Amino acid sequence: MALKKRTTKTLLARELILYRRERSDVWQCRYKVDGKWQRITTNERNEAKARAKAKDLMVEAEIRRRANIPAITRYFRDMARFAIEKMNKTIANDKATGSVTRGSTTYKDYIDVIKNYLVPCLGKLIIANIDVAALTKLETFRNAKMKKTPTRSTLLTHSCFVNCVNYVLVIFAKVK
Repeated sequence: MALKKRTTKTLLARELILYRRERSDVWQCRYKVDGKWQRITTNERNEAKARAKAKDLMVEAEIRRRANIPAITRYFRDMARFAIEKMNKTIANDKATGSVTRGSTTYKDYIDVIKNYLVPCLGKLIIANIDVAALTKLETFRNAKMKKTPTRSTLLTHSCFVNCVNYVLVIFAKVK
């Protein structure tokens, strides 16, 4: 087991750790959400301010988890999972009430697109890192999987969800 560095501070045992990297003056923190460790910067150079910020970040992540909002929104797969859950709730609501909205039938197509094309190709990417090269890779992946060039309608369906992820990120940015 590695020795604890002098720049590592335990704020909550096995829940919240504050630390500094070797070549950085900025404090980082790691905390558990749903049993998984998450790492994030506090953007603070002062230890006291970093302690307060780390606690705030952990509380915010826990509040998001309890509200069924993804606690971590860095990866495409996390946002996709969140979107699928929301769409499945809408579909279940429509079945329970007996009404069929236009959204519920479209959502089934979106869920298929997400599971079959977008998550296998873009799932491990950090959303901020999705660029032209990643979208080109998606296009190549999709064409190979479909064994043909998709129609315009198919392309619009696929790009619609990618745009929805961007929209959700804008909302999260406003909430913070």
